[in-house]
Amino acid sequence: MTKPLPEDVRLVLAAIAQEVLESGTQDYSLMLKNQEVAEQLGWTKKRFDHKLDGICKYFASFGVGNTVGAKDLAASNRRIKVIQHAIEAKLITRADLKLVRQAQQQAGNA
Repeated sequence: MTKPLPEDVRLVLAAIAQEVLESGTQDYSLMLKNQEVAEQLGWTKKRFDHKLDGICKYFASFGVGNTVGAKDLAASNRRIKVIQHAIEAKLITRADLKLVRQAQQQAGNA
């Protein structure tokens, strides 16, 4: 996958990975939960989950792990694989955190 990600996709991925990006580590246990991210962005969890499902399907179409999956542990694993790939391939960087801050300000959660 060499094409730059759309801004809305970078926003979602950077929001999930913000603690990982800020720490500069590869500690994916720092990733925020979907509910936390949805609240920060001023979205419903359902809207967020729907967007994340679409992102995972997009990544799966490029062969990025088993990112299309259902619930519970599989859902957690697909998030990790997508975030890990996005960070390692530099599809998202610390610079994308500005998108998260802007969204938080718009949602009144800054």
